[in-house]
Amino acid sequence: MLRDHEIRAELKARLSSIHASEPDTLIVDELGICQGLARADIAVVNGEISAFEIKSDADTLARLQTQIQYYSKICDRASIVVGHRHVDAAKMLIPSWWGVWIAKKQGDNIRLKQLRKGRINNQVEPYALAQLLWKEETFSLLEKYHAAKGIKSKPKKDLWVRLTKTIDLDTLKEEVRATLRARTDWR
Repeated sequence: MLRDHEIRAELKARLSSIHASEPDTLIVDELGICQGLARADIAVVNGEISAFEIKSDADTLARLQTQIQYYSKICDRASIVVGHRHVDAAKMLIPSWWGVWIAKKQGDNIRLKQLRKGRINNQVEPYALAQLLWKEETFSLLEKYHAAKGIKSKPKKDLWVRLTKTIDLDTLKEEVRATLRARTDWR
């Protein structure tokens, strides 16, 4: 039976190989979404935010619907990576824009096969995307766009609201991705 850590290790190796020649690509384990209401098992941040949800044969799909809701708020693309046990059920639950990968054990190796290529999510929510930023990062962007006056001491939720009212969604996406890639201390 395939376990999460086995799939994760192979997926991370595959993603690292795919993006090896892209110095501006960041691969993150356990990216918190919507202030920790969900976590992407692995996220790839470059010209897009792509998230991967792993469901091994030992897992259940009980939380998948909730995870889909949160992923849909911030991800440009999303994929589920499942063991054989969950392929059919997962395909019925996920939106059509999600990709599907299957993980199989062959001897001592784990093999990943893409069953369905994901497409772009056109329903990213600006406020949820802004929540990926820390307070200091959000304030710096507000300064950059000359919208920081009178807000520095406010709660971060107020800064996120101001940021989403200051810049359009495409610019926000670019700024969030650039900020995440530049972040050196993730904890």
